[in-house]
Amino acid sequence: MMGSRPSDWSPLTGGDPCPGDPDSWQATINHWSTRKTEIDAIRKVLNRGRCIDGRSNRITKIEHTFELGATMCEKISGEFQRVHDVLTDWQKNLREMQEKADAALSVARQAQIHKEETQDKLRFYERHSLTSALGRLSADLSGSMIFSLRQDISEANACIATQQAVVDEIREQYTSRSATAVNGYNISGIGGIFVDRSSGASGLAPFSSADEVLSFFLGFDAQALTLAFETAAASDEFQPQLLDALSKLTPQQINEYFAAHPEFARFPLQMQGSNIDRAEAYKAWWAQLDENQQKAFTIAAPGIVGNMDGVPYTVRDQANRKLAKTVAEDPNTDEATRKALENLLAAATMKDDGIPRYVTSLDLSNIKPENEDGYDYNNVLASVSLGSVDDADKVTVVVPGMTNNVAGSIEDLVGTGDNIYKEQYRAEQLHGTNDPKLAVVLWIGYETPPHLDEEGRQLLGGKTFTQSKMVTDIYLAEQGGQNLAGFIDGLNVTKSTAVTCERDGLYSDAHISVIAHSYGTTTTAEAMQVSETKVDNIVMYGSAGLGIESIYDANSAEGWNVERDAKGRQKIFFTDSMEDWTALGGYLPGWLLDSSLISKENRLLPYAVADAQRFQSTEGISADGYYLEDVDMHGFNIDGDNQGYAHKQTSSLVYGARAALGYTEDLDLKLYKPYYYESEGDSLRLVPVTAADCDENGRVRPEIMQKVRKAQSSMTGDQVLTFAPPLSRAPTRG
Repeated sequence: MMGSRPSDWSPLTGGDPCPGDPDSWQATINHWSTRKTEIDAIRKVLNRGRCIDGRSNRITKIEHTFELGATMCEKISGEFQRVHDVLTDWQKNLREMQEKADAALSVARQAQIHKEETQDKLRFYERHSLTSALGRLSADLSGSMIFSLRQDISEANACIATQQAVVDEIREQYTSRSATAVNGYNISGIGGIFVDRSSGASGLAPFSSADEVLSFFLGFDAQALTLAFETAAASDEFQPQLLDALSKLTPQQINEYFAAHPEFARFPLQMQGSNIDRAEAYKAWWAQLDENQQKAFTIAAPGIVGNMDGVPYTVRDQANRKLAKTVAEDPNTDEATRKALENLLAAATMKDDGIPRYVTSLDLSNIKPENEDGYDYNNVLASVSLGSVDDADKVTVVVPGMTNNVAGSIEDLVGTGDNIYKEQYRAEQLHGTNDPKLAVVLWIGYETPPHLDEEGRQLLGGKTFTQSKMVTDIYLAEQGGQNLAGFIDGLNVTKSTAVTCERDGLYSDAHISVIAHSYGTTTTAEAMQVSETKVDNIVMYGSAGLGIESIYDANSAEGWNVERDAKGRQKIFFTDSMEDWTALGGYLPGWLLDSSLISKENRLLPYAVADAQRFQSTEGISADGYYLEDVDMHGFNIDGDNQGYAHKQTSSLVYGARAALGYTEDLDLKLYKPYYYESEGDSLRLVPVTAADCDENGRVRPEIMQKVRKAQSSMTGDQVLTFAPPLSRAPTRG
């Protein structure tokens, strides 16, 4: 057996360029050689049946049957030989690369030893000049020796650099050749070489599908597993059988089955029934797998694991990143999907602020041919978390509105989430939590209404106008509400410490809140009608209108699935702005025109929800002197010099972030109005506070702040909102 690889590759950089044990591949090579021998034996038997003495139609048909079987076996044998040859070549290449790399390392180490010894001699000669003791001749000899030693060091460095180039080249070869081996080691191609079982065939072929081959050579019923996938998607009655069948697979069987069935590996399980029951089943199923099975499913079936409620979100992140990278690099992936996945991975890359980011869901179901709708902006549905959902004490799910999609706005949305995360971190510190553990999930898990110019492009391209995709229609909110309810229910079940459950108050121990914007508020209202677990708080910014049925449901005795405060009110909060004219476009057309032309259901603002409480969105100054901006537009964050609802250091962000955390008592606190009085003769002049009165942190200078307090002396300190904790720290973790 090959010895272990060198662990120390100094003086070369980059580590082992070709890890692995060539001898470890021998068992697999032998396996495929044996499989070829077995199928060749079957082929020989079938070939003997191709020449039967006598002539008749029956004999001819029998001979034809044997011929078909022998031909099929020959093709399978060739496929097994191809896999055998691919692995044999890889084993040979790996051995050769390792021998060459180890030789380069040995030469480099010898050069390094010689270099270090030479450097010691050089330092000696440079420190101990013999000139004064032995005269000019010794000085000349010393100088010549120093020159020679320096030349030796230079040659040693050159030798090391040469070996580094050798190793770097091997590293590139390893990447290329290993990819070739992985791509070649795939027997899914056998699916295309089966005998045609048409009316003229005998029907006696030993294999009629790729699953039969997998079943025969991998020791499990692949056909039954494929059937389990199909039946579980149709009825929740068969879901336990699917999970049970999956749990019995070995890591090798997991890898081989999903290599042959990418249609299952890339997409979420299509399960019916209750969100809670499904999440509970997934959670229990994942927990009973051993570590090697979990790793195999994460790598081989990332579309399943990455969207599976009950699985830790750090594991889902690994699976979703794997899936995004694989599909983005697939040459068959269309450009719109590739761009969306690349943008998703960029948005999920941690920035300098040190807040970890996770891809908490990635649904590619819309790229399936049967789901094609002529639009490509909705190909990818996904969510990114700032902070670890697994570790967070409080999780806020952010639901955006119109024109938001992974391809075009995921990075901007994560930037908005960064504002919310940092504001919530600050609020937690202000309320006494020294090391807040938070997560803010930016959820684009539904198709939002496209921009009007997208509809225009579709019409110009000959597409039919789609009313259901308009922001004035409630259809996308209904569909998205189902998805959001599933995500929230899965989040509650995954994070809950409860083992068993009662339907009332189920899984309420995790702190989950929702912040929604624009059409996202419409979607959230729809979700609250169908969710099976409760959220702690709902915050709505710039609502595009809530469906009438949603409002009826909220105002019913039972209400939405949201916690209630001490007064029995559902914890629903909202704000809007006199400068936001865009939100009107979501709900007003339904009242002005025949609603059947633009929407199947009219909508109303959150004011119509009896328990909904409005919070401030106008500018003001906090008790500790920070100037909080007002809302200038409909957007979530910023457009030029205009601030949106969740822009940093706006009153709407501060109040909304605290409402989502549960600090609803802060909503009763006010802000100083940004003005003070100056004497002007016998009268007083009203002076507005401007940016010139603030420092670089947006804090009003002390002398101006003193005038503000004096001008509004009726407000006591405990009635005014405080913005920052006394010793504010930048967030460094999730």
